[in-house]
Amino acid sequence: MVEVNSKHDNNFSLKFSAIDGTFHEIFTEEGIKTFIVVGEVQGELNGNTITITGINLARQISENKGEDVMRIAEYEQARKSHADVVLMDRKVSFDMTFKVIPPERFIAVVKDFDPIKRRSLQEDVKAPWIKVENNTDKLTSGFFRLFPNSWVFMFETNVYSEDILDILISLGRVPIPESLGYNYPLFLADKLVKYYRDKEYKGIELELSPSRYRDFRGEVEHLRRVRRFF
Repeated sequence: MVEVNSKHDNNFSLKFSAIDGTFHEIFTEEGIKTFIVVGEVQGELNGNTITITGINLARQISENKGEDVMRIAEYEQARKSHADVVLMDRKVSFDMTFKVIPPERFIAVVKDFDPIKRRSLQEDVKAPWIKVENNTDKLTSGFFRLFPNSWVFMFETNVYSEDILDILISLGRVPIPESLGYNYPLFLADKLVKYYRDKEYKGIELELSPSRYRDFRGEVEHLRRVRRFF
């Protein structure tokens, strides 16, 4: 395993797209249907400054398993991006076993991996660090920690360079304590898709499921809570 140190100069500039997805299963008379939402948060990184420039949303209803459809939809959205790098909250090497085609330039962050490996890595509190475990022409993977008390994450990328730790540091200054050291654009993408999933699935359930008064009442109550909160 090779450890790479941060240069802390942060003179780079790049455009990014952060992709994430979520789904909700709906029980209908015809069987289970899945409501899928995939979101893209677009932005620019200049040194340590993150600027969000736009969002995209893709929604669909499928009769197939939610995780499978969501995986395909996330990669379809990612391949449409014209950003310098696409950020994904997925283990791309695993997804490629399902014949998915990854975006041309990506950095993937994986929150959960082998717990035994994690325990050994968490002993190193002299953050920030990145440890490269595998490095080939097609894929580089390893682990990183940005702050002494933050989580240890796995990463995979096909655009590995000596700047990657500084890029992860700049993208990982999440102003949310429980997400410190993760990736702020991916954090926003996660919140984006979950907001629209929760906002819309009740109406879709009402449309697809057998109609009952309590369903209608529940939809009205749900919309009132959402609108009051936001």
